[in-house]
Order: sequence, then structure tokens, then C-alpha cells
Amino acid sequence: MRVNATAPFAQESAPNEDRAIAYLQWRLACTAARTHTKNGRMTPRQWDRLAHAAYQAALYREDAAARVYARP
Repeated sequence: MRVNATAPFAQESAPNEDRAIAYLQWRLACTAARTHTKNGRMTPRQWDRLAHAAYQAALYREDAAARVYARP
């Protein structure tokens, strides 16, 4: 993962910073998946499909973030 270098003084991030950012993104995705799990239990019956789709999308983002974090 690289920092978007739009300014002339912007520098690439250090590997440790990239890893910390990847970890943070993974934890945020985990929290979102957990939130969608709780919200899915409390949705009206007619919204079940939508709630499940949101939960699946959150799981996909969590998995993608975990893969980035797991890279050497």
C-alpha cells in the first residue's frame, strides 16, 4: 500500500507504516462485519436479503483487508 503522492513534498510511506495502516483497515473491517451481524439480527423480516448482502460485503472487505495485512 502506498501513500497517494499528489504534493511535491509527499513521500512514500515506510513499510512499517504500511503494515500499521493495513492492520487498522483490517480491524475496522472486522468491526463493520460485527456491526452488520448485530444489525442483521434486528432488521425487519422484509429486509433480510438486504441485511445479508450487507453482511457478506462486510465479510468480503474484512477478508481483503486481512490478506493485505498478512502479506510479508
